[in-house]
Amino acid sequence: MKKPKLFILILIFFTISAHCLLSQDDVWNRIQPTPQEHSLFCIRQIPGTETLVTVGRGSTIMYSDDAGDTWDITIRPAGLPNNTWFLSVKFYDEQNGYAVTNNGKIIRTTDGGQNWELVYDNVIDTIIYTERTDIYVFDPQTAIAILYNQLIVKTDDGGETWDPIDIPCSSGLTQVRFLDDWHGFVFGNNGVIMETLTGGVVGNEEDHFTANEQLFTVSPNPFSNQIKIEITDPYAGKTTIDIFNMKGERIYKNSFNGNVTANEIMLNLSAYPPGIYFCRVVQGNKMSSRKIVKM
Repeated sequence: MKKPKLFILILIFFTISAHCLLSQDDVWNRIQPTPQEHSLFCIRQIPGTETLVTVGRGSTIMYSDDAGDTWDITIRPAGLPNNTWFLSVKFYDEQNGYAVTNNGKIIRTTDGGQNWELVYDNVIDTIIYTERTDIYVFDPQTAIAILYNQLIVKTDDGGETWDPIDIPCSSGLTQVRFLDDWHGFVFGNNGVIMETLTGGVVGNEEDHFTANEQLFTVSPNPFSNQIKIEITDPYAGKTTIDIFNMKGERIYKNSFNGNVTANEIMLNLSAYPPGIYFCRVVQGNKMSSRKIVKM
């Protein structure tokens, strides 16, 4: 009697395994032929278009206008050598974009990627490789980039000049995201998250917002579907609550004037995927934010 049972178990195992393999094949399909054999590190959709842009090793930038079926390849944009690694790319609109290399160079396009120019070249001899760079583009003239893991630079004139930004952090930095022109975050190794309320520039606090860590609390955090926001002083004037995802996209907004029942707001975020979000509360010229995690 044991052999039939063993046979049935083996049959069930292979049936489940085959189903899993078929399911995986249905979900992911490798694009053939491979457009470029070099490693690729970052892919974005160009805003306002259906075009995908990806960058990688071999001084390579590639574009697809048909959801990845075919690719146009640009080699050595802005005359950069073949050993260049592009690690990040970001477009503001269909014309204006930036790409960042692994050794501290930034190139810019103003014609949708047809032509690129080198706008930042401050390579340090001791820095020959970094695993992560990132860039956030506010508008065609303004962008902020992470280079060499700990160096941050910002331009306000379309890349003609770049100013370094000091940040009190010894960990390697990997990503930069902004919720608006002034409120941003830099993420790094070992769970580091740095916040700015001044666009990353020192000395703008009085012109914009001042931080106040007591404007609100959240619970539970992490949460599953619902999270409670409790306003510390609901009668302090106009209060605005915003929730943003990691891309800086606002997924929730609510404003009121000193009239919150029991100081509490219960939000249902079941429609959104698990991940890291940011909750921001603004009262007058005071602003406070919290990282919230959906499990």
